[in-house]
Formats: sequence, C-alpha cells, structure tokens
Amino acid sequence: MSQTIYEQIGNIAINAKQPITVNELGNKLGIVNSGRNIYNYIRGAVTHFRSQGKADIAGRIEGVYTDEKGLYVYQKK
Repeated sequence: MSQTIYEQIGNIAINAKQPITVNELGNKLGIVNSGRNIYNYIRGAVTHFRSQGKADIAGRIEGVYTDEKGLYVYQKK
C-alpha cells in the first residue's frame, strides 16, 4: 500500500537530522515547480496528524521544514 503525501511528509520529518527546505522536500517527493503547493501540503500534514491524535509527528513537521531564508514554514498565529 502506498503512503499518502501527508504520511511521506511525516516520515521525512521524523528521519530528518537537520532542517529541510521546501525545495529539498519537493525534490524528495518528486514534485516539480512546488511553490505554494508544498507549503499547503505541510500545513495539511500538520492538521492531518493532529486530528489523528499524533501530536508528536505534527510537532516534528512544524520544527523541521524551512523556507530558503531559514524561517520555519509552519508557525502558529
């Protein structure tokens, strides 16, 4: 059974040893010209894991993905 994009994002975050940029994530997922789509996938993955009661994975996703300037993609408002 193949993984959903949210599960792939979660697995990459769990195994990350350092912050991962949006472009690197797009390359790992095989998404070309990712742009805003990757940001939306990351936010969707956080919501997905929180709704399933997996706050540890959601927190890991929040703390690993950055933009090109090093700012974290998912920040609570």
